[in-house]
Amino acid sequence: MATRPSVKGIPSDLRSETAILGAVAREALLECHVRHAVDLVELGRGRVPPERMLQIYARLHFLDIEMLADVRGRTLATLGERALRYAVISPVNEPQEDDGQPPPVGIWTRVRAIFRGRIHHSLRREVDRHTGQTELSLMEVHTEHAVRFARALERRFAPSRAVRLYAEVVGLRESLRETLYLLVLSRLGEEAHQGSVLGFIDATVGVAATL
Repeated sequence: MATRPSVKGIPSDLRSETAILGAVAREALLECHVRHAVDLVELGRGRVPPERMLQIYARLHFLDIEMLADVRGRTLATLGERALRYAVISPVNEPQEDDGQPPPVGIWTRVRAIFRGRIHHSLRREVDRHTGQTELSLMEVHTEHAVRFARALERRFAPSRAVRLYAEVVGLRESLRETLYLLVLSRLGEEAHQGSVLGFIDATVGVAATL
């Protein structure tokens, strides 16, 4: 998987650690993308060719060229292995679509535009649900790894700055950064509360043992 360029603002003594955390996060995101891309191709089996479904996936989830290449390679490899065992990829004849105009910005508008005028009404509903599930899964991965980033930088930066640096490292689009920040704050708050409760329990048990 291709690596992103170094991000400015990370202290030199933390660059190695954050580079490792960033690489782990990107790999986790790639695995998540591949899992859901395979599912999307399966949804279109017999109706839309696998390559076309991968193009749709890339447009819906804003994949850049590098991520798309990685997702496509691993997804096709996974589907190829399945095809050898179960013959899951069915040939489909579908007319070519004119991609001359850029896709709309919003995810749901993209879904409607991609399937506009087609007979696959049930498939569009399935893609709607799949898109929502995929975005939530990706956000969960982002939250987990952004929290790790925040912990690594907590002695130097506030959570807001740590999350912003994380977003730059993994290439998270701007429209999701505030949501990620709120999720990270919530997760950190839950962890702090759990730590306080456990500390209180340990202190209570210690006092009781002396009685």
